[in-house]
Amino acid sequence: IGSAVPEGPTAYVLSEAPGSSGVSYWLWNASTGRHYTQHEAYCPLTRVGCVFNQDNIWGNVQDYDDPSRMVFDLQNSSHWKPLFPTDMPPLLSVQQDTLQYSETDTEQVKILQERIERSVREHVMSLRSRFITRWNRLCSRKLQALLPRLEERFSSSTVVSEHYSELTEITANFKLLGFPIHWGYSDISDITS
Repeated sequence: IGSAVPEGPTAYVLSEAPGSSGVSYWLWNASTGRHYTQHEAYCPLTRVGCVFNQDNIWGNVQDYDDPSRMVFDLQNSSHWKPLFPTDMPPLLSVQQDTLQYSETDTEQVKILQERIERSVREHVMSLRSRFITRWNRLCSRKLQALLPRLEERFSSSTVVSEHYSELTEITANFKLLGFPIHWGYSDISDITS
């Protein structure tokens, strides 16, 4: 548990890198599924305050909280202090053994999507109150169809030329200003702030 850019307070998953026998670690962003090596310069995790697992919680008492400068040997008491004594009986989980997920209500998703789009449009127009902002519905529909496919490609790290041709078709007819935001939804105010 610590801090990352741009998330702020966050939790990452710590695992041993394959074949490292405890010498090298991966830090996983559970939201994106991406992992970073402990010493990677572009790792978004900037501070680590504590580490926990099913057995205990350990507080970081090292001089540094930057993951690249830390030692993740939890048995070393000069680096990590356990919250609970080691002779304590195992902690019982308050979480259920299995999680039951229900199907997403597509109608509610559509309503939420429309509400987000309306809020973003209104916010952009309020920021541009001295100018007329025209929204092109045809371009919007084309981008709405293209963006989910681009997101799929983003997660698989491949690029397909058909997407470029669709973007070229859109930009040949319209002047586009902006950028896509790949962001998990939490609240409309987070998007418009």
